[in-house]
Amino acid sequence: MLAGVYLCKGCLGSNKKNIIGILFKVLYNILKYGSFSSKFKNMKIEYISHACLYVETQDTRIVIDPWFNGPAYQQQWNVFPKPVDTGFITDVDYIVITHGHEDHLHAETLKLFSRDTKILYPYQWKDSSIAFLRDLGFHHITECPSFRDMQVTPLTKITFVANSLDAIVVVEDGTEVMVDLNDALNAHQKSIVKWLTADLKKHWSHIDYLICGLGGAGYFPNTVHYEGKDDLETGMLRERFLAHKFCELVLELQPRNVVSFVPGFALLDEKKQWINETRFEREKLAAFYTEHFDEKTITGFMHPYPGDKIENGAMQVTSPYHALFATKTVTEVVREQYGAEMELYNETDEVSEARADKVFAALQTYLPVAASAFSAEVLHLVNFDLLLNDMQANPFFHVYFENGKLQATRNAKPHEACNLRIETKTKHLEFSMENEWGGDVFMIGYAADIFVLDELALKNNLDIVSLRLLCRFPYASQELIKNPYRGLKFIASNPALSALLINNKILSNGNPNKLPHNERSHWINRSKCEICLACDLPLLSNALGESLETELEVRQD
Repeated sequence: MLAGVYLCKGCLGSNKKNIIGILFKVLYNILKYGSFSSKFKNMKIEYISHACLYVETQDTRIVIDPWFNGPAYQQQWNVFPKPVDTGFITDVDYIVITHGHEDHLHAETLKLFSRDTKILYPYQWKDSSIAFLRDLGFHHITECPSFRDMQVTPLTKITFVANSLDAIVVVEDGTEVMVDLNDALNAHQKSIVKWLTADLKKHWSHIDYLICGLGGAGYFPNTVHYEGKDDLETGMLRERFLAHKFCELVLELQPRNVVSFVPGFALLDEKKQWINETRFEREKLAAFYTEHFDEKTITGFMHPYPGDKIENGAMQVTSPYHALFATKTVTEVVREQYGAEMELYNETDEVSEARADKVFAALQTYLPVAASAFSAEVLHLVNFDLLLNDMQANPFFHVYFENGKLQATRNAKPHEACNLRIETKTKHLEFSMENEWGGDVFMIGYAADIFVLDELALKNNLDIVSLRLLCRFPYASQELIKNPYRGLKFIASNPALSALLINNKILSNGNPNKLPHNERSHWINRSKCEICLACDLPLLSNALGESLETELEVRQD
């Protein structure tokens, strides 16, 4: 082996078809630096915020999923904790975006970068994100098919692995391999996770850094309420379940180092501050992994805060947040960083009657469109109240199925026979119905509280059905009709995964209860131990159980 040049097993394996390329990289370093011994550099990774990373390889600078300039999902999500330093924006060659959710594809943050910066985006069955980036003024946008290596510089290679409209990104520079799962796997169906991890192992047998979000981002189960359900206790246990799924990924992929980050956002709603406190304590992750998965593991665990840097397999602890969170709670720091924004967010403006009439008319028009995604056997169970809590007169919209179609009425009081109630603000409903990805304000944001009122609604997952009837999303089947070439090209580049997703779609046939892996209802009406059994989690050890009880008592106080 050449002195100073580390070609790991994974790098050699991934370049078997391109030995000439490896030799070219060595030659490039000789010509550029005059030697190979002293000028080869390891990859440097700086954690910026949320899912945003700044990566320096030997010959290029990359930012992944930048979001730090303003809120997302109609002011619901605010970057937390705030970045320590964003001066790197002037030193970026490539912006890598893994998918189109606003906390990864954020307009106000992207506007900070030069429009000449090159953008890499995964090839998807829908092209609206590409049009969005062009509208922002970016000139150099490359769509990358799944598992297609993009040799962006002589030494650096970037590869996307698509998971429908999510994607994993892999960065290699001839010395190290970084696999960024972001939030593309940790909460997905078992069959999808199994397929993707197997393919990742096949392509990258050695991974130096596995980067993955730890914990949940979407509303479920935190904003779904049911008689007897302890929201805080269930929310904390859900985070432990997702930590367990995180550990399963680590066990399967066996990285040299794993880098965890919690979803880096804070909710400003006064009634939802408890959700900010439910996160799994990352410092316990290594012990949890060795106790339940691999007691002899040699994998290193890193838990960065904004400002921390990683190099040579070690984390430079430079973030001020380590000391700050040692003395203050999450809620205290949220109030320090977003006190003024919280006050503004929690103000409620009364909706005019003219606007209320317009919203009701829009709902009546939109319901038949949304209903097309569900089977008749599901729709005939729909019977819910929508409460717009910023309307003074007749704030209840009763939605029900009758005479073969969805109907809606507007009322002063709740309907006595409805099976659930959804509470939200008018602006969120308007946004959800008017924008192509409007449903994200509910499904990823926390804009709705859902009160399940009877066992039938719980058994048939009517919480998700009812909420989706208020949400606008693009559907792959519709996109295939509008742009068959693009859809078929996406399927061709992801044949096995596409077949799996299509099979799941056919099996469900518009009924969420027929999905191969539906694990919703037991989060709503079961005890801690019953949830552990239903989710195939290890039963809480005495130590972990006591830890949960202690944390619960502290956070309830």
